[in-house]
Amino acid sequence: MAFTRRELARGALSTWLSFLSLLSLAFLIPAVVLLFAPGSTGGISGSDVGADWSVRIGGFVVWLCYLIPALIVGGAVSALVTLAAAPLAGLIGRSLVRVRTRWIHACAYFALGGVVGALVGLVGNAWALGPSHMSGDATILLVIAAGATGASATAGWTITARRALRDDAAVAELWPDRA
Repeated sequence: MAFTRRELARGALSTWLSFLSLLSLAFLIPAVVLLFAPGSTGGISGSDVGADWSVRIGGFVVWLCYLIPALIVGGAVSALVTLAAAPLAGLIGRSLVRVRTRWIHACAYFALGGVVGALVGLVGNAWALGPSHMSGDATILLVIAAGATGASATAGWTITARRALRDDAAVAELWPDRA
């Protein structure tokens, strides 16, 4: 199987969309948990009415209001980062063309995504809070960012590789002499 620029573009797009999906889930899951958790105040601190559904729904709406700017900013930043990391992904793709073991590919793209996510998280945290605010909480966020971007890169590769293999099989079936 050859590695083409079209596959690189598909992989980058799949990775970016996977990241946006994970980012959305990172906001939606806590919102839903806070909405239905027993005794929850809907994420609104200082509220004494845990059973009041209006407070829970208000907290849910607040989480959704955080989601929209997060998707706008996260989408823009991750699009730029995806474009910047695409040449590295292309290098990995070209260097692994002859490797048939899929888990090696998955690990390579997870590592690329993890390193990129950690670097972006580190730079973003230092820019937003200053380098002196690198605490344990920031470290946990960097680990989460690295895991999320690693998972996104792996998902992008998986989606693209499956499609490329399916396309190659279709070509081989139609034109056996070209396979």
